[in-house]
Amino acid sequence: MFFKKMVTTITVLTASSFIFSACSSNPMSSKPSDSQIVNIVSKVNEAEVSQAQLAQSKAMSPEVREYAQETMEDHQASNSKIMAFNQKYAMTPSGNIKSGTLAMTSEKDMAMLKNKDGADFDRAYMESEIKNHQAVLENLNEKLIPNAKNEELKDMLMTMKTDASDHLEHAQEIRSKI
Repeated sequence: MFFKKMVTTITVLTASSFIFSACSSNPMSSKPSDSQIVNIVSKVNEAEVSQAQLAQSKAMSPEVREYAQETMEDHQASNSKIMAFNQKYAMTPSGNIKSGTLAMTSEKDMAMLKNKDGADFDRAYMESEIKNHQAVLENLNEKLIPNAKNEELKDMLMTMKTDASDHLEHAQEIRSKI
């Protein structure tokens, strides 16, 4: 039991570091550009969609499966908006250390979740969602929104902040029940 709790704790810390590392400043620039912000948001959305798809197939709890469906739909919609923004402004999301770290950590999170089943999966997934959305909110507030230059991008980030807050609240509610 202790070992399982330790593995879950390490997993949650890894999951939260995935988003925090991706959003934290790189040594070359403490202020991400709009194209870097777009890239970070895209990577977060892609990771959330992948994890939600996995949860749809592995979750035991109907509430966890419903949460995963909602999360998947919201992040797919967010990604569609980001893609439309990219086309409208002919912006190419710039790859950087943040997005590379995000992709690598997302793969680790998926591997960990793939090795969980039943109630263990449900708990690990919801704990990961709580930590990830807390990190997203922190970075939206401290890094992404304050540094967005384009007003339309800033508005999208504010909407994402509301969505992330809603997801966090819902994840916490579900986690308290499982």
